[in-house]
Amino acid sequence: GGDNTAVTSTEIVSSADLQVQGTDNPDPVHLGNSLTYTLTISNRGPSSAAGVVMTSTLPASVTLGNITASQGIWNINGNVINFTLGVIDNARTAVITIACTPNAGGTINNQVRIGANTFDNTPANNTTNIATRVNVRPSITQLGTQTINEDAPTLIAVTISDPETPAASLQFSATSSNSGLISNQNIVPGGSGQNRILTITSALNQFGSNSTTITATLPDGGGAVTTMV
Repeated sequence: GGDNTAVTSTEIVSSADLQVQGTDNPDPVHLGNSLTYTLTISNRGPSSAAGVVMTSTLPASVTLGNITASQGIWNINGNVINFTLGVIDNARTAVITIACTPNAGGTINNQVRIGANTFDNTPANNTTNIATRVNVRPSITQLGTQTINEDAPTLIAVTISDPETPAASLQFSATSSNSGLISNQNIVPGGSGQNRILTITSALNQFGSNSTTITATLPDGGGAVTTMV
């Protein structure tokens, strides 16, 4: 009889589930302060992942600072950082930190993408976008030298503003550095929106020089300070 043997060939393909996750600190960040991204690349198996690479695309409005990586090397091309991480074994991780300084207000995004030579069975978790709010501190008109009436209220107009927060939500306050001449109770903020008024009354029969600090404070803690002398 003939040869009735059937031969079946099976190819076993290695696969690994790479996942990238990212955090930003702080968020929100004040304009001009340091912002740090922490990126974690995890291999959820079942096989080792070979030829792992990662790309971090930062916004053009940041100044790049220090970079660290638990493995591999990187190169910088403008606002794009390319990482060559090599092999990440099953159940192991690689951690990268990127420090930068935002130079413009609003929401900025760090777009991160990973890949490998090894087949990835779940590509949906190979990208992440990290959005950070950059808070611009409020502005306040510079008052310079002011003359305060003796024994009578003096009204001083002040203009305040903020790119992210409505002026009506800015908490406007003032303090005196010389309570014997002008007490804090005798500095009364008023007005609304951008147009605020300070009503200042000196102590009875007192005169001299006084330095008063005027502060506009945002609900998230940002603030602008000007000094009236």
